[in-house]
Amino acid sequence: MVALARGVVTRHITPEEGIVVKELKDFLFQGNVAALAVAIVIGAAFSGVISSLVTDIITPLLGIFGIPDFSTWAITIGSGDPPAQLMIGLFLNAVINFIVVAIAIFFIVVKPMQIIAARNKKEEAAAGPTEIELLIQIRDELAKRP
Repeated sequence: MVALARGVVTRHITPEEGIVVKELKDFLFQGNVAALAVAIVIGAAFSGVISSLVTDIITPLLGIFGIPDFSTWAITIGSGDPPAQLMIGLFLNAVINFIVVAIAIFFIVVKPMQIIAARNKKEEAAAGPTEIELLIQIRDELAKRP
């Protein structure tokens, strides 16, 4: 239903749309979106730290071993003014950034989560039989009696 009030078109929300709006509101305020936003901000900051690590520390250290600074590597294509260049070195720095971030995520996030999950699984296994399992055992024992 559409109504015109003071030059503004308004529309009533149908029950189906109300359910969708409620679900969206529940999703937005249950914490997942806030946690995701925090993770994105922290990830961006972490990416900056890793980028600096590769550019300012790892790449110069590779110079000690005779490996030149990657950021200056380029392939010139064509003879325009200025000629086009493929910045291979910058790409290699990006690949190194990715590898360092992947290793850091693996050891800082994935491995600890695996350890926690394994610990929780052991605790669940050590907890003993459930109430239903105990009732089944009692029933079976009673069934054996004459």
